[in-house]
Amino acid sequence: MDVANHSSVENAFKTSLDHFSEVPTILVNSAGITRDNFLLKMTQNDFDKVIDVNLRGTFLTTKTFVNAMITAKASQGSSIVNIASIIGKTGNIGQCNYSASKAGVEALTKSASMEFG
Repeated sequence: MDVANHSSVENAFKTSLDHFSEVPTILVNSAGITRDNFLLKMTQNDFDKVIDVNLRGTFLTTKTFVNAMITAKASQGSSIVNIASIIGKTGNIGQCNYSASKAGVEALTKSASMEFG
């Protein structure tokens, strides 16, 4: 599954629903990559790829999961666990893309928590 691709995420989720016949009650977003380089040497492609997988992937899987929970009118509790990194708070030499993506995951998690409880 390509977590940065909306269709891929939806297809994987549909496959899971078909196989298990019920909406899952937990989502763990742990996909993550690095493409380290100094900021002035980093390519836009390397920057974008890390943001796509680490941040967009968390957004897409969370959105798909919550939509499924709402559609199923799930009465049981559910949980979303998003894996971030201390680097999202501190930064790190050669990891401006990674640190930005993980700071974004933290902010996305806080915002989603406010929306969904």
